[in-house]
Amino acid sequence: MQLVWLGYIFLQFVLSTLATIPKEWWTVGYTSEESAYSVDLPRWLGSHGNFDGLHYMAISKDAYEIYRHAFFPLYPSLMHLVTFVTPGGRYFAGLLISLLCLGILLHIWNKLYLLLDGKKDHCTISPAMWLLLASPCAFFFTTLYTESLFLALLGGYIWSLIHKRYRLAMLLGFFLGLTRLAGVFTALIPLAIFAHQYLVNGRKVLLQSLKSAATPILGLGCYMLYLWYTTGNALEFISAQRGFGNSRSTSLVLLPQVLYRYTKILTRSALDLGYLVALVELCIFVSFVGVLGYYLYRLVPTKQKLRERIKTMDHAEVITLGLVLFSLLNLILPTLTGTLSSMPRYALASVAVPLLLNRYLGKHMWKIYVAIGVVLQVVFALAFYSGHFVS
Repeated sequence: MQLVWLGYIFLQFVLSTLATIPKEWWTVGYTSEESAYSVDLPRWLGSHGNFDGLHYMAISKDAYEIYRHAFFPLYPSLMHLVTFVTPGGRYFAGLLISLLCLGILLHIWNKLYLLLDGKKDHCTISPAMWLLLASPCAFFFTTLYTESLFLALLGGYIWSLIHKRYRLAMLLGFFLGLTRLAGVFTALIPLAIFAHQYLVNGRKVLLQSLKSAATPILGLGCYMLYLWYTTGNALEFISAQRGFGNSRSTSLVLLPQVLYRYTKILTRSALDLGYLVALVELCIFVSFVGVLGYYLYRLVPTKQKLRERIKTMDHAEVITLGLVLFSLLNLILPTLTGTLSSMPRYALASVAVPLLLNRYLGKHMWKIYVAIGVVLQVVFALAFYSGHFVS
């Protein structure tokens, strides 16, 4: 996995060096040059901090200002701490955090995928890992975004639950709630474990799973308390979306409305890179929700009650069920703002999908999926490193 980690980092820096997509090819969105907070570095290096990375660096330096409350505090706080021991300022501190977390997530998720698939040879690389790395926006693992940090924490959280290291699980769960809003849904994994234990053992069930489920909620609650104290609005991380011009609504929008909007976009818009992004956003959302929904549909045979089916599950199946429920809510949550914008990046956290695709896809379909994903990732990475918003 160390070679995969180094090779993937090298590939992304090569792509950032080659990024030369002209602005006239891009007719929607905005570019990183519009930000007032820039990185004075060569493009091949500094472009890894485009867009959200600029906001995280600004928070790390100047704390929260208007509209920046949409970004959760753990990543910029770590960036601030690392600057005391790392030369090169906040940019290199954030880059170091992301790259180290990438190495951690590759190692721990490979073991988890093999474990959940019932494979004992932990020296091999799970096909699910290749499916994860072939995602169109997997290059965000090497940028100043929270993707690698979140998945490293989530992997450690699940590993701790499996091995009954509940104190570590509670700590990591708290950090997940401070990393991004979807972190609160990770509580579904220990809740699935608790439900299974309760159905099997009755009132003799241990309560450690419930404690582990509470800490992601506690992490989010602490951030909301901070927002209420500093801004008077505990939901300012939602209200702040209005300051970014990203078509997100601060009021609830139902999914059928979002799908109808994207149907109009794809039937009326010009064919350009913006059209490709909208098409990929819709395809990823529909296909990922379809895969997760198919798993849930197959979970309960027609004449068997859900209660009895859960009682017959082994530990790996229970963890998989929790991951599927988390992954589904992780996909649905962003749509409530009225758009599928950034869906390819959000989908990275739906880690149950590569696991299920590895089970459902045949050998040839698996290769086709990886090939298409790699091509899209190169296109998206070149656009992002050129300063064009893709996710």
